[in-house]
Amino acid sequence: MRTMGIRFGMAGLLVLLAAMPAVADRETCGAAQTLVSIEEKECPARPPQPAFIVRRACCKNPEGRVHCNHMPHCPAISPS
Repeated sequence: MRTMGIRFGMAGLLVLLAAMPAVADRETCGAAQTLVSIEEKECPARPPQPAFIVRRACCKNPEGRVHCNHMPHCPAISPS
Protein backbone atom coordinates (compact mmCIF):
# COMPACT_ATOMS: atom_id res chain seq x y z
CA MET A 1 0.00 0.00 0.00
CA ARG A 2 2.85 2.36 0.82
CA THR A 3 4.59 1.75 -2.52
CA MET A 4 1.36 2.59 -4.33
CA GLY A 5 1.25 5.97 -2.57
CA ILE A 6 4.86 6.62 -3.54
CA ARG A 7 4.05 5.77 -7.16
CA PHE A 8 1.11 8.17 -7.23
CA GLY A 9 3.27 10.86 -5.61
CA MET A 10 6.00 10.41 -8.20
CA ALA A 11 3.43 10.46 -11.03
CA GLY A 12 2.00 13.71 -9.68
CA LEU A 13 5.47 15.23 -9.45
CA LEU A 14 6.18 14.29 -13.07
CA VAL A 15 2.93 15.92 -14.21
CA LEU A 16 3.86 19.14 -12.39
CA LEU A 17 7.35 19.15 -13.87
CA ALA A 18 5.94 18.58 -17.35
CA ALA A 19 3.56 21.53 -16.94
CA MET A 20 6.25 23.96 -15.78
CA PRO A 21 7.80 24.66 -19.23
CA ALA A 22 4.37 25.59 -20.59
CA VAL A 23 4.03 28.23 -17.89
CA ALA A 24 7.58 29.52 -18.40
CA ASP A 25 6.96 29.86 -22.17
CA ARG A 26 4.39 32.59 -21.48
CA GLU A 27 7.10 34.72 -19.88
CA THR A 28 9.69 34.47 -22.68
CA CYS A 29 10.00 35.63 -26.28
CA GLY A 30 10.94 33.64 -29.34
CA ALA A 31 14.14 33.90 -31.37
CA ALA A 32 14.87 37.33 -32.87
CA GLN A 33 12.29 38.97 -30.57
CA THR A 34 12.85 41.43 -27.75
CA LEU A 35 11.07 41.30 -24.40
CA VAL A 36 9.18 44.60 -23.97
CA SER A 37 7.30 43.94 -20.73
CA ILE A 38 5.80 41.29 -18.49
CA GLU A 39 2.16 41.83 -17.57
CA GLU A 40 0.77 40.43 -14.32
CA LYS A 41 -2.73 39.64 -13.07
CA GLU A 42 -3.66 38.55 -9.56
CA CYS A 43 -6.01 35.61 -9.22
CA PRO A 44 -8.27 35.88 -6.16
CA ALA A 45 -7.90 33.56 -3.21
CA ARG A 46 -10.42 30.72 -3.22
CA PRO A 47 -10.39 28.33 -0.29
CA PRO A 48 -8.38 26.16 -0.09
CA GLN A 49 -6.26 27.86 -2.80
CA PRO A 50 -4.24 30.97 -1.91
CA ALA A 51 -4.14 34.04 -4.16
CA PHE A 52 -1.42 33.94 -6.80
CA ILE A 53 -0.18 35.91 -9.79
CA VAL A 54 -0.21 34.83 -13.46
CA ARG A 55 2.16 36.45 -15.96
CA ARG A 56 2.58 36.87 -19.70
CA ALA A 57 5.30 38.38 -21.88
CA CYS A 58 4.89 41.17 -24.43
CA CYS A 59 7.44 40.84 -27.23
CA LYS A 60 8.62 43.04 -30.10
CA ASN A 61 9.44 41.36 -33.41
CA PRO A 62 12.14 42.64 -35.84
CA GLU A 63 9.50 44.64 -37.78
CA GLY A 64 8.69 46.61 -34.62
CA ARG A 65 5.27 45.09 -33.92
CA VAL A 66 4.52 44.40 -30.25
CA HIS A 67 2.34 41.42 -29.31
CA CYS A 68 1.52 39.79 -25.99
CA ASN A 69 1.15 36.09 -25.26
CA HIS A 70 -2.20 34.89 -23.93
CA MET A 71 -2.87 35.48 -20.25
CA PRO A 72 -3.35 32.18 -18.40
CA HIS A 73 -6.78 31.70 -16.86
CA CYS A 74 -7.28 31.72 -13.11
CA PRO A 75 -8.33 28.29 -11.82
CA ALA A 76 -12.02 27.69 -11.20
CA ILE A 77 -13.44 26.51 -7.91
CA SER A 78 -13.84 22.76 -7.79
CA PRO A 79 -17.48 21.80 -7.05
CA SER A 80 -16.43 18.86 -4.89
